Amino acid sequence: MPVHKNKGGYQWGNSGKVYKGKGAKEKAAEQGRAAFANGYKGKGGK
Repeated sequence: MPVHKNKGGYQWGNSGKVYKGKGAKEKAAEQGRAAFANGYKGKGGK
């Protein structure tokens, strides 16, 4: 899932935290990396 601009900030995926301010895009990308590192397999994965 890509990082996208949402509600004045950046968000990874379609749910979860919206990061705002300086470094927001990088923080959202880090959330995605952490999800995959903890077993998230992506769309349709189990």
